[in-house]
Amino acid sequence: MMNNIFKVGLILGSVYLGGCATLSPEECQTARWDQIGEQDGALGKESQLAQHYKACSKINIVPNQSLYESGYKQGLKSYCQPAAIYDRALVGKGSYTVCPTEQHAKLRPFYNTAHQFYEAGKSRESFYKELDRYQDYLLDRNLKKETRDIYMKKVRELKRDQDKIERDYEYEDRQRRRFERENGL
Repeated sequence: MMNNIFKVGLILGSVYLGGCATLSPEECQTARWDQIGEQDGALGKESQLAQHYKACSKINIVPNQSLYESGYKQGLKSYCQPAAIYDRALVGKGSYTVCPTEQHAKLRPFYNTAHQFYEAGKSRESFYKELDRYQDYLLDRNLKKETRDIYMKKVRELKRDQDKIERDYEYEDRQRRRFERENGL
């Protein structure tokens, strides 16, 4: 198990360092299609083979489909684990739908719980950015009275919504913590 975690870590690290979604001509020439497939699968991506075909066709290189698909299936095996699905969804990434259909029912709660927490956090962050923006506008001493009144009204409206935003976030956070305890995460 630890060997697989280490292997996935190396794969993820190489993808993040590489940074590109498509392959460069040099990468096409030296491609290890099984490794590329495994990287794509380990990240929970849909198959990227069509994009790799497109990128490599510019230099007349055809990806090895069978090696890619074999690697992709291996990558999905490491990705299609409850903890991996959960971790990716906590940061707004991935989906359980790339996994084999027979695993969906098992993985769905891990994805949904984490994704709902992520969305609540995103809404909360967006709310506070908007509130801060309007409060910053009010610091301008050169504002016309009409404009200041509009901004003040907007701040009051936002402050009325603040409790709901916080309650929603706290609810999802409690759900997340309970789910983690119940599932050993």
